[in-house]
Amino acid sequence: MFSPFVGNTSTYVVLGGGPMITLGNYERYLNLGVLAYAVTSNGDSLIIPHAGFSVRVSPAVRIGAEGYPSATGAAISTGSSR
Repeated sequence: MFSPFVGNTSTYVVLGGGPMITLGNYERYLNLGVLAYAVTSNGDSLIIPHAGFSVRVSPAVRIGAEGYPSATGAAISTGSSR
């Protein structure tokens, strides 16, 4: 994603993704994973754990939810100094 902001001459590039594991079958399952995002212009990063589930309650209805319980961020060091 390239996101130039109004009044700012810098272009931000946001990169992200992460692994997810799905446990269960078509009737009911549990998803667990971690998403990580980084912004290249200022070196910030964000790590977000997530969990979700889905349960089939009838042939035409499925109930599910996805949650992101917490997020922590940290700056990425480029190793350069002045």
